[in-house]
Amino acid sequence: MIAALQTGSVSSADPYPDTGLISPFPVYYRALVNFTDSFVYGPELDDIYSNAFQEISDAVVDTLESEYNRITGVQTVSVVLIRKIGDNVFVELDVASDYNFNDEQIRSVLYSVVNEGSIASYITSVQGFNFRRLGEARTPPPAEPISFPVVPSPRSCLEGEFTCLDGGCIPQEYYCDKRPDCQDMSDELECETLRPPEIAPTPPKALPEREPPRAPVGGPCAADQATCQNGQCIPRDYLCDGERDCPDGSDEIKCGTPSPCEPNEFKCQNGRCALKLWRCDGDNDCGDNSDESYCRKYRVCPL
Repeated sequence: MIAALQTGSVSSADPYPDTGLISPFPVYYRALVNFTDSFVYGPELDDIYSNAFQEISDAVVDTLESEYNRITGVQTVSVVLIRKIGDNVFVELDVASDYNFNDEQIRSVLYSVVNEGSIASYITSVQGFNFRRLGEARTPPPAEPISFPVVPSPRSCLEGEFTCLDGGCIPQEYYCDKRPDCQDMSDELECETLRPPEIAPTPPKALPEREPPRAPVGGPCAADQATCQNGQCIPRDYLCDGERDCPDGSDEIKCGTPSPCEPNEFKCQNGRCALKLWRCDGDNDCGDNSDESYCRKYRVCPL
């Protein structure tokens, strides 16, 4: 019998009940699964192009997507990375769900498979299991009541913003991105017939010079490098960063399902997500120092 979730029991007759929660927009989830010591962790698992990584990824994806076929909607699984934590090997994976945003049901499928003790031929454990929904806004605390009415004065949207039908403003790039951002969902209406207004192009920002790819000398690429399909080496941070660094473009393929940053995060130039409060704090949080670029400089006044 499939074990019950911590948030509720699961019927043995229907392990994944359908609650009818349907959405036309994809929802993304991030999970961390403990694969115990069922396979030997080595540096080749740091390379998403390696045969070892692909073998594990294909087995995990095939098994989990077969389980997700039993519930409403279409769920797509992709392995993001494999890492070792303590004595165990953990696999971080994404689940993209179309036409189903029932968080408990999506979590229940994955948790039940992990709790049964194996995914494909690999032994799993619920120890350290983590599952969360990506791109979900936090609920603000309730507002304190006031003794007099306040009539809000709506502001005009700025250049580079889209005006919702209810008067709200959102970034222009959120228009028709298959995720409702306006409170009235008007940014996703008539997207096949409407076109967003033209925006004057922003001059590109000067980026630091990128290290050109080079052929390995006397052996494979270094541990902090990734190997292109043509054998050349590039820094590992250049993988899946949206820029083509390998001459054959192999550093930008098989990058898995893209996941949006959290509402309290911003996207680094290398594609990573970092907390907004880390912006311009003097620390290299992105790894490529893009969170410390174009910061306003302040002069410290003498006491």
